[in-house]
Amino acid sequence: MAHLTLRQEGDRIYIHGKTYHLRERLGREAGARFDPVRRKLWVPPDKREAARAIVDQANAAGANDLHQEAVHGIASYRGEPRLVLWHGTTRRGPYKYHLCDLAATKAHWAGPEVTEWRQRFTKPVPVRALLGELAPPEQAPLCADCGQAQAVAEVVDAHHPPAPICRDCLLADVH
Repeated sequence: MAHLTLRQEGDRIYIHGKTYHLRERLGREAGARFDPVRRKLWVPPDKREAARAIVDQANAAGANDLHQEAVHGIASYRGEPRLVLWHGTTRRGPYKYHLCDLAATKAHWAGPEVTEWRQRFTKPVPVRALLGELAPPEQAPLCADCGQAQAVAEVVDAHHPPAPICRDCLLADVH
């Protein structure tokens, strides 16, 4: 999980970490500005305490927690299974995958040369559902593999129609 910190650099206090989700609040309540050269938000020294309060609250709430993300499928990254949080063409051009480990503790970016799809979902599934933190909806269909548990995702591949799959069968398939 990423952690936000404040660091004084000259007459500015830079906020280090992933701040995108807090940019509007930091701007409104702490007068934060964006430094395009350093690509970071900063606040003036007189707004340090307001920024500190927001940063402390975000850190305590786990605002950067990967458990809040959605998963588009499971891929193999250099032979190891990874959850696919995002995939597509980036603003800079190349096709990339945003991946995290199966425990959703560390995320990283990877290119298609080292990443291969294992299972794609028909629609994104919350990471919390795959980790067992969220119960599947009561009206969820039964798993097509085991026929017992309620499905958390619907898997698609080129050879079969979409099939519902439970958390246990999904994770058993990737190991």
